Amino acid sequence: MKRRIFFFCALMMWLLPACAAGSNQTLLSEITDRYASTEEFTSRVSVTVELPSRTANYVIDWQYAAGTSTMTVVEPEPIAGITAETEDDGLTFRYADAVLVVDSSGEGVSPLEALPELYFGWSGGLVKDCVREDWQEQETLAVTYSQTRGAREYMQRVWFDPMRLTPLYAEFYEGETLALSCEFLTFQINL
Repeated sequence: MKRRIFFFCALMMWLLPACAAGSNQTLLSEITDRYASTEEFTSRVSVTVELPSRTANYVIDWQYAAGTSTMTVVEPEPIAGITAETEDDGLTFRYADAVLVVDSSGEGVSPLEALPELYFGWSGGLVKDCVREDWQEQETLAVTYSQTRGAREYMQRVWFDPMRLTPLYAEFYEGETLALSCEFLTFQINL
């Protein structure tokens, strides 16, 4: 009898992680499929940028449509209204009637480019890790993506709501250094 109980316990210890891994892979596949086919979404994001001697906090309205990300600063108030638009061919800043186009040929990723880079990861990036994890007392699917631009490697870790498949929180790393973190205050896929 003891052998049967031991065998049953050992079998369950072997099967339960396999079931969880399969469930995680299913969710990951659903997330990838959802964002690979998403044409449009809107989000309000609280962003903390890690600078060499301080951190900077922003609230940004992020709209994605047809390959273009438009990010408008909501907070802090002194710079509210500044808009940045990213496409494959560069970054454009707009404020009132002023427009500044920035070449994206550099190997680094600016904080404004990091939000679209997050999206590119979700829609088909190289997955390094995928596990169930709690974030703010909520069960999530935490996914780590790896990206390369030029000679630099970037990594993002994103905590997704497993029911809605939307991002809740993300961290973006340049090498081993945290570059920025994002809390998604709202996220709406427009069908």
